[in-house]
Amino acid sequence: MFRLEPKQGMKLVNFGRWYPAIGEHEGGFMRIWVFFLMLLLPISLFAQKNGSIYDLSLQELMDVQIYSAGKKAEKVQDIPASVYIITRDDIERAGYSTLEELIMHVPGLFHIDDYEDFKVGFRGTLGGSYAVMLNGVILHPNRIKAMSIPGRSLFHIPIESIDRIEIVKGPMSVIYGNNAFFGSINIVTNDIREKNSGQVVLSGGSGSTGKGFVRAGTIFQGGSMALNAGWYHSDGIRQPYPPELLTDPLMKRELDTLGHNNYNVDLSWNYCGLVVDARFSRMNYGFYTFSPHFHQGNDLLLTQYHAAISYQADIRPNWNWKGLVIFSEESYDVDFDFMTPADSGGQMQRSRRIEAELVTNYRFLRQLTWTVGAQARYLFGIENEFTIQDIEYNRHYTSDSIFSLDLFSQVDWKINRRLEAVLGGRLAFVDGYSIDGSGYEGTEIYDQVYKYQERYLFTPRASLIYRLNKRHVTKWIYGQAYQTNRSRDVSDPEQIQTYEVDYLALFPKWQMTTALYYNSIGKILRVSQQYDGIGYVRKEDNSGKWESYGVEISLIGRPAVGWQIKASYGYQITKDENNPEIAVGNSPVQLAKFAFSYSLQSFSVQMDGLYTDAMYSDWQWDEGTTVTAGDYTRLGQQSDPYFLMGVNARYVHALSGIFLNIRVFNLFDQKYRYPASELVSFTKGGLGIERRILVSAGWNF
Repeated sequence: MFRLEPKQGMKLVNFGRWYPAIGEHEGGFMRIWVFFLMLLLPISLFAQKNGSIYDLSLQELMDVQIYSAGKKAEKVQDIPASVYIITRDDIERAGYSTLEELIMHVPGLFHIDDYEDFKVGFRGTLGGSYAVMLNGVILHPNRIKAMSIPGRSLFHIPIESIDRIEIVKGPMSVIYGNNAFFGSINIVTNDIREKNSGQVVLSGGSGSTGKGFVRAGTIFQGGSMALNAGWYHSDGIRQPYPPELLTDPLMKRELDTLGHNNYNVDLSWNYCGLVVDARFSRMNYGFYTFSPHFHQGNDLLLTQYHAAISYQADIRPNWNWKGLVIFSEESYDVDFDFMTPADSGGQMQRSRRIEAELVTNYRFLRQLTWTVGAQARYLFGIENEFTIQDIEYNRHYTSDSIFSLDLFSQVDWKINRRLEAVLGGRLAFVDGYSIDGSGYEGTEIYDQVYKYQERYLFTPRASLIYRLNKRHVTKWIYGQAYQTNRSRDVSDPEQIQTYEVDYLALFPKWQMTTALYYNSIGKILRVSQQYDGIGYVRKEDNSGKWESYGVEISLIGRPAVGWQIKASYGYQITKDENNPEIAVGNSPVQLAKFAFSYSLQSFSVQMDGLYTDAMYSDWQWDEGTTVTAGDYTRLGQQSDPYFLMGVNARYVHALSGIFLNIRVFNLFDQKYRYPASELVSFTKGGLGIERRILVSAGWNF
């Protein structure tokens, strides 16, 4: 029996503490509610007569089939993992402005935005990798040794293009390789269901936010095509720096260089089992590093190319296979503006990938399904150069090509009509390679070679699924995974073991999912980097061991025609086994999400909210101490819990397809912060986004 206790210094959520904050905005609050009541009144008069286009069956949600969880079509209730599906209808009701905003509202997930990267935490743990896919194809990996490319581009996909998102929690290494540490996120943008369909959207709002999007889709004999193109601009956060950071009179006084100017295009073409997917992503944005800026700020250009060709065919009615070839490339170019007014320097990173996979599924007597696959990956063109000319510092790393070969297999056995067992494993081989390091620090020359031996890794998974009936399903789940750490000095990968029990229940108007889980995480890499006024200092250690356990509860309700309620609550504890007296940083004890929506024919309205508990910042050992003894220092103060609310109203003209959408994020302009990091060294942590209003007008044709 788990005994769940809050961390020291953290309090259980008391939503009543937010009532005074709401009261401070009483006038605006009442005006908003009057507006929504006036909007709902004429709609509700016709509710009983006309029904709702959004009133979907809850049983259908249990029976939704997805491919990404097991590389074969499976119902959600049959997948040996915790699965959460977000549909196109969900996205339109909420009116989220970006995919990042959508991720913030997913049950069990939390985020930290350090301006350079958008980091997603799973079940109270930040820093693990996950497989992010576009239409079932994994995007370019960012877990490459000696590289430090952020994962923000993985979520740079126009929200208007997304037809469905499939989120699988828990280790997915058997299916997707040893960097699917915490699970997988599959973003579907090619689910075309009409012969000819398209969309044009223009958006504008506060923060100088602007968006443009175009979609063209068609279905033809034997296949379909979808083309999505989007542009996004925002000035970012515009708030004053904490005064204590302004140590030079020439420093800018405001955090005013965090703007984004981004582009994304993706194409998917399918004909008789042959599928071609391509994507181009370009992100140009500013971020903070170490100190306030002097001129235009740190300017980062993050570019990604991605192309894949796959073919799937049936050999027999009970036997199919799929082949896949992928090429991708990612580059990172940044010009630095920090430390001194005359500062000049930057960082350049590059990597390419070629990957091939072959998977076959064979079904025996409708009771046994055997999945067998092989995956080969070739990483090449790996290069990382970091230069700060003012302090005469340079590091240049080039890596040999990295070859890996994985063999995996999984058996799904329906023992009887109620009980199913799943057993699988993956054997991964990584060939030996080396990284050459060169550079200088003042007059000292740096020259070092890092060598890595060939390595074999095996990861198993096992589960039992018991169906009391079609409405009540229990899953017992076990899984393991590894993930590559980025340290040049540490070769051992991080590892995780997960034990989980899930219960899915369907009632006439409600669907409930409950998950109890325990994670054991080892070989955790701790990296400390800072500019100490003299030089750049970096420390690393991989002796960390964590344990986390918790519970998640999610509800979906359809209490009346046109109404939908979604709510979730998560409670978890993460402990540092090597340093039990030190609370783990970047790990909220409690998460809560909700969304209330009403839809009828042409109108929909939604109010949603998210609560994230307090978080400690990470910590580092003081100078002169070791990992096993000595004092430590937090990177910043504990961040306060925060509660953000949003509202959305949407109108669609049924005949013309013209629509209008108004989304308000952070309705009450709540001041919130993320925990401090090595880069964002604000004592109280990084600033969150203030209230944002976005108005979108578009045409579905």
